[in-house]
Amino acid sequence: MLDIKLYEQQKETYQTDYQFRASVVVAEAIYRKGIGLEPGPRYISMPVGCGKTTGAIWGIVRFAKKNPDKKICFLTPYVKGVEEQFDKLEAELGEANVGRFYSGASGSKSEQLKKPVFVCTHQFGSYNLAKLQDRDLVVVDEAFYGSGDVQITSGDIYKASEWARRQGIRADEFRSVFELLDGFVQQQHIGDGFLPIDPSDIVYDLSLIAKYDFSEVVNPFGDVERIGDFQSFCAAMLEGRAFAAHKANGRVTFVSGALGIPSMENTVVLTATGGMTYEAVGTFTEIPLVKHSFVAPRYDQLTLVRLSDPEIKGSYKTWKSAKIKPEVVSYVEWVLEQVAEDEIYFSVPKSVFDGCLTDFFGFGAGAKVDLPAIVHKDGKTIHLSHHHVGIGSNSYKDCKAVVYLWDNHIPKLASVRKYHVLSGEDVTEASLEQANNGDLRGPFAKVRDASLVENVMQQIGRGAIRQIDGSRQAGQMKAYVLVEPKTFGELQLQMKGSQTVDCDGFGRIRRPSGRVRKVLGYLKDNTGADLRASEVQKCTGTIINRVKKELEDLEGQLQNIGYRFQKGRRGRGNEAMFIWIGESEDDNYTKMEKVA
Repeated sequence: MLDIKLYEQQKETYQTDYQFRASVVVAEAIYRKGIGLEPGPRYISMPVGCGKTTGAIWGIVRFAKKNPDKKICFLTPYVKGVEEQFDKLEAELGEANVGRFYSGASGSKSEQLKKPVFVCTHQFGSYNLAKLQDRDLVVVDEAFYGSGDVQITSGDIYKASEWARRQGIRADEFRSVFELLDGFVQQQHIGDGFLPIDPSDIVYDLSLIAKYDFSEVVNPFGDVERIGDFQSFCAAMLEGRAFAAHKANGRVTFVSGALGIPSMENTVVLTATGGMTYEAVGTFTEIPLVKHSFVAPRYDQLTLVRLSDPEIKGSYKTWKSAKIKPEVVSYVEWVLEQVAEDEIYFSVPKSVFDGCLTDFFGFGAGAKVDLPAIVHKDGKTIHLSHHHVGIGSNSYKDCKAVVYLWDNHIPKLASVRKYHVLSGEDVTEASLEQANNGDLRGPFAKVRDASLVENVMQQIGRGAIRQIDGSRQAGQMKAYVLVEPKTFGELQLQMKGSQTVDCDGFGRIRRPSGRVRKVLGYLKDNTGADLRASEVQKCTGTIINRVKKELEDLEGQLQNIGYRFQKGRRGRGNEAMFIWIGESEDDNYTKMEKVA
């Protein structure tokens, strides 16, 4: 049972009853995590605008007041967020009990860390894990994976080794690491692929480097800017979280990842994107109280505009050529002409903006533009961004339109790294099998696909849909989207209640193949019961076995219809099936009230 009355005096003036109850759910979930009722790594999933961060503050305050001897850490992505949450916590718990720090902050780091409640950025946390291991409760706001990621080249490793030799700091140990990794560079015959790194012969050397305190050295980085990354990479090698990524041209990149949070067993993560990545990996689990007590908002006032695809050839980085750039500019101009709203949040891949659009938006060809930025063009106010920009939550809540063009490119090595970091699984030859020899498969593919959808959801969530009223209706907005059909289908599934319209006129609308569309159409007309694949095949003329991979990829669209595709197995009675799972339930809003 939720104790709603316990939090009534903390209700913010801007909160609707729906947002208030959602915040209470978060607060209670965090309190339960703190007192040990939710063991292991956990996550709390709620869409943007529901009140996750507000509820987190309430939960931390309650836990801290009832357990003054316990230590708490709250990590947030942005410096602005650190200051905002620090002010709220300090107002409730007092200056003596709340500390905060980030790169560039004033005051003594050691003194701030002594306080029982400590607020910091993800980046600070990832580089100060040892100082935060004593925390009894760790609350992480927004996605944290990647905060401890490192990519270095053989050139970086050589420079680090030479720096150590000149400085007389662990020179032999640095040299041992260089010699081990240089061996991978010599294996140029391997072609494209990933190889694990076995550090067993230099464990002692790695330990000395990983534990060395460079803060005691005058000018510790010298002329090697990435010596800190090298140290992090050594620590990751010890934990089995490092691998070598070979390209066919002989180039080798050494990749590692660190979770970037202290005390994982005591951690709860707040996520706005349905926990898709966590579900794909399986290490973090949702807190049951949230799963059973929270009802997601409705998106009846959201229109997903599926844009036609100009089918521009080549990678994003090649689009800046004199031949391709005009086509990119013409397409963006066409898209903006389709947008009737006068205030727009606009996001594209950074390489596309830098290479093709700076002149179009009035900054000049090749200009270095710090995004986000605001321009006024053709009577519209356009908030420019790119897919990797981290932005405070409510800055664009009045935008009635969001434009999201082209998928967020994710290198294969990034998906491999993310999976191993979040799962805790060592990088081995066996684990890398599904990343080598072609496209990503298995868990790596699931992590990649989830990351693509999450990025679209994060960017769309910047706009007016984050304004949720008392009847749990998200704000009215249009999202103009150009992504792969699979990603768009999953987006439809996540944004329950939204309407989809097609907008063509420049290229073509990308849909599933004609054969698959026949199958989807038949399923829509025959809902309510399990269907044998042989029946669907007979009625549509589509051989199911030939499109099963497409059907698996369109899991989101199938679920929207109410079906799940089950592959067949050998033996009588084990043929492929379309399993009826029912239409998406629109749970009554009183669900949260009943729990309360």
